[in-house]
This record gives sequence, structure tokens and C-alpha cells, in this order.
Amino acid sequence: GWDVAARLQRQRELLVYKWILLGLPPSVLVGSPQAKQPAAPDCTEFFWLANSELRNFCSHGTALTHDITVHFFRGLFNACSQSRSPALTADLILSACQTECPIVLTSALLWWPRLEPDLRSRWRSCFQGPLPQELQRLGEARQFGRSCLSADSARPPPGPAWLSAAALHFAIQQAGKGSLRSRLEKLDRQREELLLALFFFS
Repeated sequence: GWDVAARLQRQRELLVYKWILLGLPPSVLVGSPQAKQPAAPDCTEFFWLANSELRNFCSHGTALTHDITVHFFRGLFNACSQSRSPALTADLILSACQTECPIVLTSALLWWPRLEPDLRSRWRSCFQGPLPQELQRLGEARQFGRSCLSADSARPPPGPAWLSAAALHFAIQQAGKGSLRSRLEKLDRQREELLLALFFFS
């Protein structure tokens, strides 16, 4: 009884965190570009909240909810709009996510089919160019995950290995596990690092 009550209380606390976060302007999540560019905006507080609290909304702690993920990318766009080099600012923010808050990137992979059309359209409208390199990398990872489960030969995995493994993990989840073994045999020994990372997500 006590454990159930504690879990319910914890869930209520998490819902309050989420409610407050989504009520804040996206610019609070991703700060303004720093005066001495190139330098990534300060996302320290959001990274801490995502790593310590918001990840608990997901049963396996591998992704944030869709609304929180969208809110973060709105903040990213806001920071880019204030930068002299929008693409570089986006790349710096997402590179910081790799080392400081990977769950932002795994969340983007999970929700990519819903995120990508809006990201691509808004970027083209605001900045008249292709998506920045780190956003393109997310799309490539997602395509790699799908290609591993198709009849065609798998695409080369984009780096880092854990990002490709996350994309493959979500592709497996969404496709079901039928004939999974034969499909994964296409990942040869040269991709041991990828398979090790996939084991972590699974």
C-alpha cells in the first residue's frame, strides 16, 4: 500500500513538472545565443530536468513525451532565429545534447515521422535552406533503422553508434518482432558497437 501511494505521489509530482514546463515560453528551455559566437545557448536547466525527472514519463526512460520534444525544438528554432548563423547554432545545441542530454535526440528519433515535416517546413520558411547537419543526421539514423528491417540491404549506420542503435530500437518496436533475427543478421561483425548499443536500449 505504501509503495503504491508513493508511486502515485511521484506521478503527480512529475505531472506538475510537465505542466509547468509546457506553460513556459520555449525560449526558456533553450537560451539565447551567447554573445561570443560560436557557442551553444545554455540549456543546462532543461537538460537537468530532462535527465533527472522528465525521462520518468517513459516506461523505459529512453524518450520524452511528444509534447515536451516539440516544445524543445520550438526553443531551438527560437534560438536559431536570434543567431547570426542559425544552422551552426542548431548544430551546436544538438551536439551538446549528444554528450549532456542524449534523451532529447532519442526522443526526436522516436517522434521523427511527426516532427520532420514541420521541422523541414519551418526551417525552409524561416531560414531558406536545408536542415542543419545534426538534424539531417537524425533523419539518416531513422532511415537506417527502417532499412535494417526491410528486404533491401541496410544503409551504412550514421554515427554515433548509439544514435543508430536507438533508431533501430524504435524501428523494431514499431514493426514488431516477426523475422527479426534474420533481419538483424545483416548487421555484420563490423557493427558490433552498434549491436552493443542496441542491447542497451532493449
